[in-house]
Amino acid sequence: MLSAKWNLCGTIAIVMVLGSLSSVWGQPQAVSPGAAATGGVIPPPAFRPLTEADVQDDLAQVKTAAAAIDERFAAAADSAEGWKQYLSWTAFQAELQKAKPDTKVLSDVYQKLAAGYEGLELKCFADLRAVLSNYLAIAGSVGSPDLAAAVKGEIDGLAQDLKTIGPHPTAEQSQKIADHVLWLDMARQTPYLLKDARDRFSVPNFQVHIGKDLLDTAIGGPVDDVAPIDDVILDTTIHGMGHTEGQTSVALNADSGYATFDAMMQGVNHSNSVGRNGPVCIYTTGETCLAACKRFWIDDSGFHVYPAAASAQVNTTINNIVSIKGRGLVEKIAWRRAGQQKCEAEAIASQHAAARLGARIDAQADPSVTQANERFQAKVRKPLEERRAYPRSLRFYTLPWALVIEGSTVAQAQLAAPTAPPQLACQADSGQVSSIIAVCVHESTINNFAESVFTGMRLNDDLVQRTAIEFLGKLPDKLKPDQDQEPFSIVFPPEQIPRVQPVTVTFADGGFTVTLSGLDFASGDRHQRKTNIRASYKFVKTPDGYKAVRQGDLQIYGFRDKPDKKRGVAQQGIVKVLQAKFGKIFEPEIKLQGFKFSEGKLAAAGQYVPQEIISENGWLAIGYARAKPAGATAANN
Repeated sequence: MLSAKWNLCGTIAIVMVLGSLSSVWGQPQAVSPGAAATGGVIPPPAFRPLTEADVQDDLAQVKTAAAAIDERFAAAADSAEGWKQYLSWTAFQAELQKAKPDTKVLSDVYQKLAAGYEGLELKCFADLRAVLSNYLAIAGSVGSPDLAAAVKGEIDGLAQDLKTIGPHPTAEQSQKIADHVLWLDMARQTPYLLKDARDRFSVPNFQVHIGKDLLDTAIGGPVDDVAPIDDVILDTTIHGMGHTEGQTSVALNADSGYATFDAMMQGVNHSNSVGRNGPVCIYTTGETCLAACKRFWIDDSGFHVYPAAASAQVNTTINNIVSIKGRGLVEKIAWRRAGQQKCEAEAIASQHAAARLGARIDAQADPSVTQANERFQAKVRKPLEERRAYPRSLRFYTLPWALVIEGSTVAQAQLAAPTAPPQLACQADSGQVSSIIAVCVHESTINNFAESVFTGMRLNDDLVQRTAIEFLGKLPDKLKPDQDQEPFSIVFPPEQIPRVQPVTVTFADGGFTVTLSGLDFASGDRHQRKTNIRASYKFVKTPDGYKAVRQGDLQIYGFRDKPDKKRGVAQQGIVKVLQAKFGKIFEPEIKLQGFKFSEGKLAAAGQYVPQEIISENGWLAIGYARAKPAGATAANN
């Protein structure tokens, strides 16, 4: 219920399922964007008492979120009854009509929304859960004698953390700051200080460079086309066949506001045709020089195109003119008249040929653009928006040698990157930059995405497998069910302050670390509660390419324990299950095989493999290049 021609369009839609802002670091400055109102210096943040007006404002947000769910329930009709019963929806709606709703009723609904069952991760439920959490916190804090001291503690903690962090804060340091921001934001305190904190972590946290050569592969290539000719020129009806040979190519237009590029075609059409005008037939051959340009531009709403611009220059040779009734005089008159009208006829034919070429290009390209937009909305944007995981910002722009996509996966209480991504050596090499695909991902991209999707969620084998198939189109071998293992499930930590991230990834020192934090790992009737599972890897370059090598065994330990803490006998059974289960996912060695395209002309590009990897300061940057064909090195030698 709640649950090619011009192949570039589909390509970009796939790549999207994947100008940097500058960031100045140092000591907190005395002047901030709001300083003008106070003569250039911001006074120390002051406590703002919460009032009944704050409570009513949050209650209005609860009503708005509830109304959105009501609309969805109405659209779902009878299939929504299960959710209504689970949430005690009728009683909840009645409570919202009161000036002061019973917080116990609202709290019960919040607990049900936070239970983590499948479907509760959808945006409509997550939005109501978030505003209910805010309302309950504010309603319980109005008039509290302890609030001022608590606010001061959070302000002091945030200010101290901002003062002491270096230019490349760790994921743990960033999370501490994010927790302060969330707490103070919910309490409606210190907007200037919160803005300063967010500004320190406002750099887009993912970036993709798609080299021009890939676009040339998708669109460029030879043209070899045979098509009929049907035209009327100066009262002469013409029928024939034309053979066009030529080449298409791509030109990127440097544009900081949009990604814009031109698909260009140049070619020559050779034709044989017969024209009928009154009592004579005119036999001609022709050579037409053709040129066309179709401009595409991309923004965060999708693909857009302009009508194709085309030109043609027709040169014809009249090979024979034959009278239908065999009259020589008629033929002589026709030859003389054809010679007089030849220039005018060629000009008209050029206009008609250009119009046909432009219309044909539009007929091929425009439906592909529409289809690409529809696929992107259905397969990428809508599913991610449903789970509050679609990037908050998404920007496209073009350089002369690459199309660039960058953005931020960041919710209101999350932070983006503190610094710009590192530059790969292949991006600075003018000989390679057009042929690579460069992907830069900050650890906050993955951590924020995981928090938005998995916080409080209950995962079992079946749900994981169905989700993998939904997003990947197939079930990876690592996630296939093990017939010898009992049913397995994970309950991730709920929304709380300080937050425990469901998944934490760090990129540093030429490698990465992944930590899964489960409130409960269960296999059959065995449980391991409040447990972290951590795997650390280093990137290693070998003659066969890059691989990630695990550093030691998986670390399995409690939230408050050290990784090397000894376990009791009762824990050892479930720990062995966890090691076996996650050992399949976090293998001792993971070969980085890259990727390849499976659709259209791009399939001919072959495999793209990592050519260069940088992992430092929270960023992972990978430069992909086309794999050399087998035997290419030997042949070159």
